[in-house]
Amino acid sequence: MPQIEWSKDAPASIKSELSAHLASGGTDLPPFSAKFMQWVLREPDKEYLDPDKVYDTHLEKLNFKGGGYAILMSAQSKVEQRPHSKFLLGMLPGGYVFMLRNMVRYNASEATYRELGMSSYYQGIVYPDAARDAKSAYVLKRVLETFEFKK
Repeated sequence: MPQIEWSKDAPASIKSELSAHLASGGTDLPPFSAKFMQWVLREPDKEYLDPDKVYDTHLEKLNFKGGGYAILMSAQSKVEQRPHSKFLLGMLPGGYVFMLRNMVRYNASEATYRELGMSSYYQGIVYPDAARDAKSAYVLKRVLETFEFKK
C-alpha cells in the first residue's frame, strides 16, 4: 500500500535539491542526484546503491490547482530484485518535505514470486503478492486522482 511520510528533519541538501526542482520552469526536469535518489529509495543493499544502474527514472512536475507543486517520479527497475516504484515528492509550508511512496513488483517473474512467497525460511522482506501489488497500484492511482492539477 502507498506510504505517506513527511519530515522537517530532511537534510538541507535534500531540501535544497527538491526546492530547485519544484522551482524549475518547464516540463523537462533534470535528473535528481545520486545522493537524493539514495535518500528517496532508501536502498539498504550496497549492490543496488547506484540508482542509475538499477532504475530508469521519469520526473514530471505537477501543478496543484490551489497553488503549489510536486514531483511525480516513476522508477522503473532494471533488475528483477527491485520493484518498480512511484513517488510523489514535495514541500509543505514550514519546510516539511513530504513523500508518497508506492512499490509494485510488476517486474518479478512467476518463479521469483514462488521462491519468495513460498520459501520455508524467513527473509525479513515483504513477500510478493500479486493481488496486494495490484491493489497498491490502484490505491496510488486513486490518491493521485484526488489532487486537482492545472493543465
